[in-house]
Amino acid sequence: MPDINEEWIPDKTRFCYDDLKRQRLNDPMIRGTDGRFKVVSWHDALAVVAEIAHQFKPEEIVGIAGKLSDAESMMALKDFLNKMGSNNVWCEGNGPSPNADLQSGYIMNRGISGLENADVFLLVGTQGAYRDDGSGGDNYMEILRHLHNSLGFLDYSILNAAQAAALDLGLVPESIKGHHGDRGVYRANVILPASAFSEKEATYENTEGCAQQTLPAVPTVGDSRDDWKIIRALSEVAGVQLPYDTIGAVRTRIRTVAPNLLSMDEREPAIPFGLH
Repeated sequence: MPDINEEWIPDKTRFCYDDLKRQRLNDPMIRGTDGRFKVVSWHDALAVVAEIAHQFKPEEIVGIAGKLSDAESMMALKDFLNKMGSNNVWCEGNGPSPNADLQSGYIMNRGISGLENADVFLLVGTQGAYRDDGSGGDNYMEILRHLHNSLGFLDYSILNAAQAAALDLGLVPESIKGHHGDRGVYRANVILPASAFSEKEATYENTEGCAQQTLPAVPTVGDSRDDWKIIRALSEVAGVQLPYDTIGAVRTRIRTVAPNLLSMDEREPAIPFGLH
């Protein structure tokens, strides 16, 4: 968008296709008794996940959306866990107990271009080591909440692509006990390969609350699938089938939860704290 970045992208973004093509997890895999992964069919991989999920109590099941998750996959994840009897679903970067009551409490309210007119900038939690610390992220959000309550209006800067849409969709866990997803592949028993953002049609929301969509630019690698399709297939194997089969149907479901995510390239004015 011209008023945000003048349609320029950095070299890291321009050449990211190299990383998206190489060293990918291309096929469904299950860890065998010898500790090594073996390639299996999608049905067999999903059957293992469904069987294990039914062995636990609903409150013991936790869903975590990655930092780059799209709105469609997060909607499907939340719906799936709800059908399994759990509402413990959240997004990395938002912490286990985010404040999702008002959108003005987690987006850049004046907009990115509006920052040019700001008189003062207060940067909180910008030091890398602080952000990477597990308990530090929660303290950072707590500080911002106090400032928000005191000032009535505050501009937040979302660090990851999935955070704003996750809060719009209500990915807020009932329990504060969650599990961090980094480096999870080394501990996983089942791997379900998902397509990258460059390979799928998907919806994202930026730091100022503006929804944008991606379109496939390149074919998927290996036997990868869109995230929402994986979750939809898993729900059927698990016996709690989700009621949508197309991306259009998923977006119809999103419309009932967060209709702003379907208004492309538009920002809805946030309601200042205390005026709701």
